[in-house]
Amino acid sequence: MCDLAHELRISSLDVVQAAHALGINVIRATALLTNGQEYRIREWHANGHVQRRRVQPIIERPAVPPREDEYKFATCTCCDYVFRYKPLQESHQLCAECRLHFEESGESYVRTLQRHEDHVEQSRRKVDEYRESANKLSRERDDAFAKRNKWMAALVEIVVAHGPDEEGDGCACGAPDFPCVTRRHLRHVNKGIYNRCEELEQMNEDEFNRVLYGRDYTFFKDWDDGAA
Repeated sequence: MCDLAHELRISSLDVVQAAHALGINVIRATALLTNGQEYRIREWHANGHVQRRRVQPIIERPAVPPREDEYKFATCTCCDYVFRYKPLQESHQLCAECRLHFEESGESYVRTLQRHEDHVEQSRRKVDEYRESANKLSRERDDAFAKRNKWMAALVEIVVAHGPDEEGDGCACGAPDFPCVTRRHLRHVNKGIYNRCEELEQMNEDEFNRVLYGRDYTFFKDWDDGAA
């Protein structure tokens, strides 16, 4: 079969596939073919049913260098503020604002004064940016605490709704036994939270509403890890 492939200038795999297409049972490229089988494969090839495979040349490509970060950070030698720069395009010593007024040997009084004025204005902008960033973090923190307290309040309301019934034997939810499955499951999941819920149950209505829906958040401070 290898000789036939060489004769027809095709690969041994092409000969095997042609044999399969003609119903000739061969498994390996080293199989021996009869004269009749070789004739049929030659005819099959002559009729254009076998297309010569094009071997793709192996092209060695240069190794791609590791991609550098698009931006890096450095401290400006003029204003001492941290700035962002592109390593291959910008200086890592001066920020964009200080490139116009950096200190030069024997500079004029006007340039020195201009640099100081620029730094004052730059510092004011930085303070405004820092203040806005701090305010944003405070808003996000307050929003997170507010959502947390809503979840805690909802949990307490559920626990209270599963308190003992008027007769004291069953649960207010209708379960024949107290504590019911809901309360037992909460106690299993986090005993600290369960104990805090029980403390809230013992409060009068005004105190209960003040803690649960007011702004006295100290009651919830130990809820995160169930340490209470």
